[in-house]
Amino acid sequence: MVSLIPKSHRQTVLTAAQRDDQSVFIIGPSGSGKSATAHFIHSHGPRSARQFCTVNTKLPLADQLIQARNGTLFIDESKNLNNEDHASLVQFLKTKSISHPANSNLPMILNTRLIIASTEEDKSFGKKNQIIIKIPSLQERKNEFSIIAETLIDELKSTLQKFHIEGIDKDAFEILSAYDWPGNIRELRNVIHLAVIQCNSNSIKASDLPQFGKEFPEFRQSRNRFEIIFLRELKRIYGNDLNRMSRLSGLTREDLKSKFTEFNLG
Repeated sequence: MVSLIPKSHRQTVLTAAQRDDQSVFIIGPSGSGKSATAHFIHSHGPRSARQFCTVNTKLPLADQLIQARNGTLFIDESKNLNNEDHASLVQFLKTKSISHPANSNLPMILNTRLIIASTEEDKSFGKKNQIIIKIPSLQERKNEFSIIAETLIDELKSTLQKFHIEGIDKDAFEILSAYDWPGNIRELRNVIHLAVIQCNSNSIKASDLPQFGKEFPEFRQSRNRFEIIFLRELKRIYGNDLNRMSRLSGLTREDLKSKFTEFNLG
């Protein structure tokens, strides 16, 4: 996991993990690893034994701040909040409190740690008592590409129980490293997911890679195919245990249920 965090940012991320009285803002392009960084911060800090909750934009933010009390609340893309929730967030960042549910004239102080991800900074949040981490695109991390790819292969071969895979051969790696990855780590993970599923030898070969890149606009179909195969593998390995599926896939229970319904997987 730490390999997915830029080397130049690791000390800041470790500092953020320990200073759990401060809110953290993770700024970076879509798919660059903001969510993984948020989970790392939580799991390596004093609140690691407490709950890590991801905001559901369909529910009031104030209620979720209360539910995540003593733990961590992760807001994945703050610009998706509605005006009321945005106001609650600004109030909490400034005062560590929200309006009391029983009496809006009284504040309710909460011991909730906030980690907020966004593709851009929001000046309305201010900067007092906050840690800001800026994650670069994968294109800007070419010197770390090899270790990132190896980390994803190790993670995914374990998830899919394909332990015979020892790595990736030279031709396949050159194809991956030559691409500019506009979708960042998320896009690379999708491609490696498919490759790991297809691989039946001790190393991922060029023939195991799906068609991807700007010249293949139908890669969305490949991703859909990947999701179907991946979801089937999860059900094969874990049956109907949504909790274990959620931990290993990075998807919430609700997202898993939705995808099983979307792809008619029961």
